Amino acid sequence: MPKSQPPLVLVVDDFDGNRKLMEQVLNREGYRTLTAKDGVEALEQVARARPDIVLLDVNMPRLDGHGVLKALRAQRETELLPVILVTAQTESADKVRGLDAGATDFLTKPWEAGELLARVRAQLRVKFLTDELERSEEVLFMLAKVVEARDAYTMEHTDRVARYALAIGAALKLAEDQLNALRKGAMLH
Repeated sequence: MPKSQPPLVLVVDDFDGNRKLMEQVLNREGYRTLTAKDGVEALEQVARARPDIVLLDVNMPRLDGHGVLKALRAQRETELLPVILVTAQTESADKVRGLDAGATDFLTKPWEAGELLARVRAQLRVKFLTDELERSEEVLFMLAKVVEARDAYTMEHTDRVARYALAIGAALKLAEDQLNALRKGAMLH
């Protein structure tokens, strides 16, 4: 994974032993780690440190894993953050609930180090590719701005088109993801 420093993994579990064991396994493989003992602390750590991936226990005090997922998925900055639920729950309904809440993968307790590391690597590969796509999108938007800036007549044209498109989309009561797609399409028209 091309990056200037190793990926940062947030380990969230209310049991000290679980946190320390995961931290040791991850550190031994060269990952940087930070920990949180509950969901509230996890959200604080995400806001402060911007980890690359989160390993999240489900049953915790103050705010459980599903609540953390809901909060992460509600914010643009963290909606695509990989989150692996680490849980002793093995029922299909529990997994469905976690996936519906926004989990990107599951790891069942008791876990094995090899499986933990393989799941982390897989989710980080997906994150790296998603980050590359977002950077490519930003470059395309900048190129559109450069092209329109060459002519005073077209200056800020893409912004105007995007604003008009969003106003129409809002009047049509489009969902947030549809408005986001509309904005991107308007910028690249």
